[in-house]
Amino acid sequence: MFWKRSLSLLGTTLVASTLMVASLPRSTNAQGILPPFRFGGQPIRELPLGMDRGYKSARSARYYFKIPAPEIPMSRFIITEVTDNFVQKGGRWKLNELELRQCSKLGNALSRPTCEGTIPLQQVTFCSSNGCEVYDAVNGTSTLDPEPYDGLPYLEVTPVEMVPAGTNLSIVLSDVINPRSSVSYQFNLAIETPPGVRNRCQVITTVGNCALGTWIATISNSRNE
Repeated sequence: MFWKRSLSLLGTTLVASTLMVASLPRSTNAQGILPPFRFGGQPIRELPLGMDRGYKSARSARYYFKIPAPEIPMSRFIITEVTDNFVQKGGRWKLNELELRQCSKLGNALSRPTCEGTIPLQQVTFCSSNGCEVYDAVNGTSTLDPEPYDGLPYLEVTPVEMVPAGTNLSIVLSDVINPRSSVSYQFNLAIETPPGVRNRCQVITTVGNCALGTWIATISNSRNE
């Protein structure tokens, strides 16, 4: 379908002298078990993440994917699940429950961000081995394509208007069904930005987006596999 992007390398192969990516066997790459973004001498650039557990049930949660004030304007957000396990282990996002919030304070792992408003969205897309779902946030309608997506699972968030540089943001997903396995899941964040300011990105992905970092979500459920 037209919305399916070739994003299998989005969260992994990057172009920058400061990037260090571990060398993995070809068979491992085929399984999608790939390293998070790595910058300079640091093993990982971890982005802050908050989670309200037991949102509606033992396995439900609300996620706060926090983005600390990028210095470039943002037209699209692409979240790639680098372990390719979230959906395989029973995790599920509800695209109509996703919000992009503008925040004055992002808080920490134990506190919620302080946000003043919600930024209008145009579209939210999620593709995985189960197929692709596109949520039209303007009209409140969803389109499903059951054809399996052959790359790493990704969640793509497109606001109606470009978000200015220097804006603290939180991508909030409510009523998330957590995976059955109580392990850590890694999500890489890249953002699409105008070509004229792309040279301000520290690290650029192979498809030309700015790589910002990685969220690590540690899941602990009352029922394990």
